[in-house]
Amino acid sequence: MAPSTEKPDSQPPRDPQVRFDELASRHLEAIHGFARGCIGKRLRREVDTAEVVQGALLRWVEAYHEDAGIASMDDAAFLAWIKRVIKSRVIPDLVRRGKALKRQGDRTTQLDTKVARELVDRRVPSPSEELKRAETRAKLESLMQGLTPRERQVVTLSCLEEKTNAEVASMLGISEESVQVSKSRGLRKLR
Repeated sequence: MAPSTEKPDSQPPRDPQVRFDELASRHLEAIHGFARGCIGKRLRREVDTAEVVQGALLRWVEAYHEDAGIASMDDAAFLAWIKRVIKSRVIPDLVRRGKALKRQGDRTTQLDTKVARELVDRRVPSPSEELKRAETRAKLESLMQGLTPRERQVVTLSCLEEKTNAEVASMLGISEESVQVSKSRGLRKLR
């Protein structure tokens, strides 16, 4: 009987997982070396070699189901296809994604800085700060007792509640000039 002259691509396609395992295990080092060479020193900070290899192999698996020619590739064709995909698709995609993530990271850093400032502004005071505040509050309350009722109201509204003279005048039903005079006298007594 004569030897079979059947071409390999006329064989039924093999299981994609088996074919993938065969090709990937045989050529993984070569693919990694090619990816490292393509990335070079310039892109090393932006692109990881393992991501490049993974991306290329993943595209091969996806293409296996869509293109019958992929299933019948020999080793040389497989390596050529992987190299073309790495150079034309995977590395540019990862570089774009890296730049987008960097921009997003810059925005995130700005947001984190803003949140940190807010947290510092709202931080819980230390026990010594609390003690100083309590002492100041007690001293202020005793000094406020030396003010007339109107001076106390005006100082409280304008200094502690940060109301304008017009707002205090409206609230107390007095003129703005009376508010200014009461505030000046009250603050002078508190010093």
